[in-house]
Amino acid sequence: MEFLHRRGPYASAPAADLVLLDLNLPRRMAGKVLADMKADSAFGSIPVVVLTSSKAEEDVAKAYALHANCYVTKPVACKG
Repeated sequence: MEFLHRRGPYASAPAADLVLLDLNLPRRMAGKVLADMKADSAFGSIPVVVLTSSKAEEDVAKAYALHANCYVTKPVACKG
């Protein structure tokens, strides 16, 4: 969110045109980030693509309920 708001070390960052959001963020719940973005008039129109390894129907449904624009399941590498 600091990057989107262009605060602190991100003050000179370009404005976001698209956000790729992983559901498995290390320190913050991705659902909270998505909800905060879509509730903020400055960011609500920025498309958000949820990019994750989760195929769980509840994750897909939650992402779209929070107004994600797209949900993409990334491939999981197989060791073989």
